Amino acid sequence: MEEKAQKIEQGLISVWDDIIKDLAYNTEIYSSEKSVVFNFARKFVEWARKNNYKIVIDFERPMFDNFSGGQFLDLYIEVDYVKVALEFKYPKSTKGGGSNKKQVRIKAVNDIKRICHVVNERKVDIGVFLMLSNEISYTQ
Repeated sequence: MEEKAQKIEQGLISVWDDIIKDLAYNTEIYSSEKSVVFNFARKFVEWARKNNYKIVIDFERPMFDNFSGGQFLDLYIEVDYVKVALEFKYPKSTKGGGSNKKQVRIKAVNDIKRICHVVNERKVDIGVFLMLSNEISYTQ
């Protein structure tokens, strides 16, 4: 299982790199966190099929039993029986103002805490937190 999990982790990294490139070269536009989640799922399904993996995708899967402010996971993926939990954040500045606020940072930390929880409880094999932002304050 460990070798398979490592290959799946490599696939997750590869797909995330593709999303970063899409943004860098303006080949994809992500209007919201949900559009990032759906595009990540679509690209990961393509990766899994290309590598002959069986895959199950579930959005907004109940995983937390109201642990730390909610019960739903952004994206759950099962690849050849390796369970992956993913939480996403996409704070971005808009014409109305920025996202560089304490509440946004608290939500990001909370998502990381929730991912750690499902990994520690052995509900999943791999836990991932992914964040994009067009605000310079998150990148420095």
